[in-house]
Amino acid sequence: MPQNHSNVALSAQKHIEQNEDTDKLRELEAKVKSLELLMDISKQFNATLDANKLMRTILDKVAAVLDAEACSFWMKEKHSNDNVCHVSVGPVKNKISGMRLKQGTGIVGWVIENKQNTVIFDASKDKRFHKAVDHKTSFITKSILCVPLIVKEEC
Repeated sequence: MPQNHSNVALSAQKHIEQNEDTDKLRELEAKVKSLELLMDISKQFNATLDANKLMRTILDKVAAVLDAEACSFWMKEKHSNDNVCHVSVGPVKNKISGMRLKQGTGIVGWVIENKQNTVIFDASKDKRFHKAVDHKTSFITKSILCVPLIVKEEC
C-alpha cells in the first residue's frame, strides 16, 4: 500500500510540473507576441512619414494581436477641446473617423481627462459609455480597452 501512495504522489507531482510548464510557455508566447508587435510598430515608424498611414498600420496590428473587431485613435483638439477620431480600423471606420465628442464625453473622454487606461468588459453597463457613438455608427460595442498616449505630460 505505501508503494501505491508513492506512485500517486509522483503522478500528481508530474501533473503539477506539466501545468506549471504549460503556464510558463503561455507567458513566454504572450511576451514574444508583444515583442513582435513592438518590433513591427518600430519598423513602421521608420517606413513612413505619413502619421495617419502610420496610425492605421499600428491600429491594424494592435487589432490583430488583441483579436479586436475595431480600433480607433482619438486626440484632443487644442482650440475646441473636443476629442476627435483621427484614424479608425474595423467595420465602421468610415463612420467613426472624423467623429467629434465634447471634452470628457465617453470612455475616450474619461481616459484623456484622467490620463489612465481602462478596460471595460461590458460597455453597456459602464456609466461612462457614450451610447450615441454606437447609434450613429450602427456598431455594438461590447468591450473596450482604452489607453492614453501621453507625450510631454499631455494626453
